[in-house]
Amino acid sequence: MKIRIITYLGLFLLLFVVGCGGGKAPRDRLIIAIESSPSTFDPRMAVDSHSQRIKSLMFNGLMKSGSDLGLEPDLAERYEQVGETLFRFYLRQGVTFHNGRELTAQDVVYTYQSIIDGVLPSPHNSIFQKVKRVEAESPYVVVLELKESFAPFLVMMKMGIVPKDLAEELGDQFGLHPVGTGPYRFVEFKSDAH
Repeated sequence: MKIRIITYLGLFLLLFVVGCGGGKAPRDRLIIAIESSPSTFDPRMAVDSHSQRIKSLMFNGLMKSGSDLGLEPDLAERYEQVGETLFRFYLRQGVTFHNGRELTAQDVVYTYQSIIDGVLPSPHNSIFQKVKRVEAESPYVVVLELKESFAPFLVMMKMGIVPKDLAEELGDQFGLHPVGTGPYRFVEFKSDAH
């Protein structure tokens, strides 16, 4: 209990000092204190709470949690369920990754397929084995078919989408140089520092 109080006091003092920095910090930065370093910045690999928190700032999924804690479209402007196991997602057009490239259905297909095929040793692989096929029907339409009904399917669609070209180029190093579509852009990471 005493260690927990000291930890919280230390975090409070850190935030107080950062907050009272005399206006020297640039206004386009978000400074957050967390207890330890995240294990990865690749949303396909993230399972620890610190990686999940930071991932949600840099990446968007097809779906997101709404204000009423229900699910609502995010990168998808809408979706439709065609039968028990077939879903069609219509992507918002004009969404760009932080490097300026437009998001397309190919990025969504690549993100999920890299998990399904085991190209990336993702801890989410077993969940994505429920997917029978994922394909780009057009540049802004993705079709996902499940092997069988799976109630938490739409929750899976909250996973952040990665840019196909960059993720292929960087391979397992993508988690050290993430590029997403979220409200915050990755600049630099030093383990256990900033």
